Amino acid sequence: MTIIQLEYLLAVANCGSFSLAAEHCFVTQPSLSMQIKSLEEELGVVLLDRSKKPVIPTEAGEVVLAEIRETLRAYDHIREAVAELKGETSGRLRLGVIPTIAPYLLHKFIPDFVRDYPKVELEIAEMVTADIVDASCLTTGSIFTCPGRIRFLNARTSVSRISTSRSWCC
Repeated sequence: MTIIQLEYLLAVANCGSFSLAAEHCFVTQPSLSMQIKSLEEELGVVLLDRSKKPVIPTEAGEVVLAEIRETLRAYDHIREAVAELKGETSGRLRLGVIPTIAPYLLHKFIPDFVRDYPKVELEIAEMVTADIVDASCLTTGSIFTCPGRIRFLNARTSVSRISTSRSWCC
């Protein structure tokens, strides 16, 4: 069992689709499917009901996904603890911004933020207020959704891409 396999399973569960999860994870769909199949074989259970659209976790899958969320949180905390010990600011910052202010504020702080905190992965989502509130209430501390509901922007690319949206499951 590998961290990659756990991340891939979580991506499929969050996206409800192997192809969308593969796109999010920047791998081919067959590669992602093979990793999940390998995880299922190792555990001896089927984790995803592939007959349903969207793909949904089986009962065993739900149990495993709950543990995966805890495991990935702990994995991230290890990196953060070491970075803190070294005096570095690092980690992931997920920021939900309402559409009415996003085009007026983001370009003012993103270039400086990325320059001043190069080890912080900044993920910006343009969302309506209700979705921001819902996302902040998730126990995982993450924003999980699929294309069409919000638009994720990767601040590491370039500020000019702020106006170009890219749908992401995460």
